[in-house]
Amino acid sequence: MGLMRTLAALILWSSFASAACLNGYPTISDEYGNSVAVLVGKVVAHRKTASSGDGYFLDGDTYTVSPLRVLKGAVGSIPELFSENSSGRFPMQIGREYLLFIYEIHGRLMVDNCGNSDLLPHAENALAPASAIAAQGSDPQAALNALRAANPAITWNAGSAKTADFDCDGKADTVVIGAEKGQVVVGVEWGAPKKPPALLTFPIGTLQDGFSEQAKTIDTFLLDCKNGEGRRLIGCRITPACREFSVSDGDTDPFNFYWDAARGALRWWRE
Repeated sequence: MGLMRTLAALILWSSFASAACLNGYPTISDEYGNSVAVLVGKVVAHRKTASSGDGYFLDGDTYTVSPLRVLKGAVGSIPELFSENSSGRFPMQIGREYLLFIYEIHGRLMVDNCGNSDLLPHAENALAPASAIAAQGSDPQAALNALRAANPAITWNAGSAKTADFDCDGKADTVVIGAEKGQVVVGVEWGAPKKPPALLTFPIGTLQDGFSEQAKTIDTFLLDCKNGEGRRLIGCRITPACREFSVSDGDTDPFNFYWDAARGALRWWRE
């Protein structure tokens, strides 16, 4: 009997682990770009749904959603979203409104419970940057073109681009990593019209104020105005949906950038 309970527990844990957040928690810009649709919708109906005949899906719930505001995509006038009865379920309530980042898998529309979808008004902090990205467009090509025009000598890594509100004005900005003559360049194309891009350069090989090699990745975080030791960042002002970002070469400590509201400029700190 004890062995059977142990086996049952292992099976349950295996099922849970397979549906857990194996890919972490996506940024708003990443999830926006990977979604077939992003919308604010009201749940108007719900029904129980049996497991699929091919065994791909477990049983679950199907929610009918009336779109109130569509930021991206076209999923029909009244889309139906499936929530599987697993650790990946995304339960909703009839009559409530949600911000929904929708993806499609095996013919069904679903919502990632590890993503940025949420019940309003809890989702307001995600709705603002998602709306800003929708207004600017998730394709960073326009931002890259503007950065190239600002300095044609810089080679930009298009794959590093991240889009979010970095200057706390409610508009989507794009940050990209570049390279020029043994230097790492961090370029930001602002969403505000006529605001010139920011170009910050850092040497390679000087660890005190530079990188050990060419930087590769950008990560974004909700702005909390604190450094790694929990101290308040100079000039920082917490603004809903505003984000900070870090640039890393994968070897040395990353450079962390935030908006200094007092100076009206980007500042950076490092551990």
